[in-house]
Amino acid sequence: IGTYAFLHAVSYYAIGLLIVELQSPWAGFACSLTFPFLCWLLLRLDLYFATYFEVVRGGLLVSGPILAMISATLNITEDQATDSGYKFRNAHFFLVPIIFLQHTLLILNIVRVAYAEKGSDSDMSLPTRFRAVLYLDVFG
Repeated sequence: IGTYAFLHAVSYYAIGLLIVELQSPWAGFACSLTFPFLCWLLLRLDLYFATYFEVVRGGLLVSGPILAMISATLNITEDQATDSGYKFRNAHFFLVPIIFLQHTLLILNIVRVAYAEKGSDSDMSLPTRFRAVLYLDVFG
């Protein structure tokens, strides 16, 4: 869970640095896709899911940094905005709560996945969704 949180933090830092400080939205867009995609690859490597569940989880992972990139890009365009740009310059007021809600759902999803299930033949509980646990049987 720490690796996923670190990749999200690096993604948000890169978005802030590239879009807000350097005013380079295309580089921020690339970072907002690259880091969450790496996070999704790590989740896919570590955990075992059905196909539909992977798509939903991947959408949850990517949506936060992409929404932050959109919010930051619309916020910096207020200086160079034309008449049509003023409509969206305060988009961060409703995008930021959506990003926080997305992270809450992501954390709840990871907690649900990491939940330990009780085995049928013993009193032991193991998180059976992790791939390493699927092949580990130290008591059998």
